[in-house]
Amino acid sequence: MTYTFSTTGSHHLERKEGSQDVVSHQENARYAVITLADGVSSCTNGREGAEVASREMTRLLFHKAEHFMDFPEETVAELSLAHIRWELQQKADAMHIDVKELSSTLCSALYDRKTRKLLLVNLGDGMIITGSKSGCAVPAMPSDSRNGCYVTTTPEAEKKMRVYKMDAGTAETIYLCSDGAWHNLFERSRMRQEVQTMIKMKRNKQLGDYLQKQDPFDDCTFITMELKKKSERNYA
Repeated sequence: MTYTFSTTGSHHLERKEGSQDVVSHQENARYAVITLADGVSSCTNGREGAEVASREMTRLLFHKAEHFMDFPEETVAELSLAHIRWELQQKADAMHIDVKELSSTLCSALYDRKTRKLLLVNLGDGMIITGSKSGCAVPAMPSDSRNGCYVTTTPEAEKKMRVYKMDAGTAETIYLCSDGAWHNLFERSRMRQEVQTMIKMKRNKQLGDYLQKQDPFDDCTFITMELKKKSERNYA
């Protein structure tokens, strides 16, 4: 089960632009994938690039889940970015634009319900958070973007893409957050207490309402997925 909240930042509203954030998800009885891509605002077609990156990352991890769960971390980064870049180049050629105009950040989570294993991928300034009744954790931090943020079209970005394999453990939910979302969840370097409570209690609509009230400057999006075991839910 997934839940998505997204609102366009005031910066884009003032410029009469739509949100650059794009989410996608796919699941069956065993595997589930959620992905969030954030189009680079300075690019003329960031939204279109985010659509390609989000769709293709989800499709790749979902249809090749068994293989990607076994691949070394560096292979996950190399293969996934190579696939996405190929798709982006096809899009750029069709639009007669430079592929750099389709740049986006990217984060994704693949969950195996049978083994309760997670594969996390993060490129750029997104954040991945897990929640349980005992608390919240941040298994995938944003990259250091003081010297520029690595995105899908950055040369050798696969070397900066962070890939993590982990046991779900006691985690009950996982959240992918755009930078416009997670910046509003923290005060300095600490997650706000009311935010921790909402995540622990899986109050996703309340969390979305909270973010909406912050009047975010940047596009603000999260997608969350419940980390249930295969036996805990039946699928048609």
